[in-house]
Amino acid sequence: MRLAMIHKYYELRVMKYNHLYFASQVYPHTKYIIPPILSASRTWYEGMHRLRQVLLDLQDAWEEIAPGTPFPIEWDANEIAKHWEAYHRLKLYEERVKQVVERLQLEGDGWVTNERYEKVTG
Repeated sequence: MRLAMIHKYYELRVMKYNHLYFASQVYPHTKYIIPPILSASRTWYEGMHRLRQVLLDLQDAWEEIAPGTPFPIEWDANEIAKHWEAYHRLKLYEERVKQVVERLQLEGDGWVTNERYEKVTG
């Protein structure tokens, strides 16, 4: 209860003294705005699939975010078809990796404890 009260006090102080920060915390479209920024910085090792997907998600929500403003990217229908095919393969791959990690009880980056190594590799 005490922590909740402190947090509420913090929110009220931010609302009163730092309007821009508060606005950024309650902006309703953050779930569409932040992922392209994060994905753009990860394309070197993740590839373009995830960035393209979050941009397509952003496009789907664009009318709600910026009513009457055209979306700044125009997609070629062939490019979109190729994306969906590649993105579907990526999702299948990720699901298979997840299953292997779960079945073998692997930790981050496929790490296995010394005690379990023989069981996992045998």
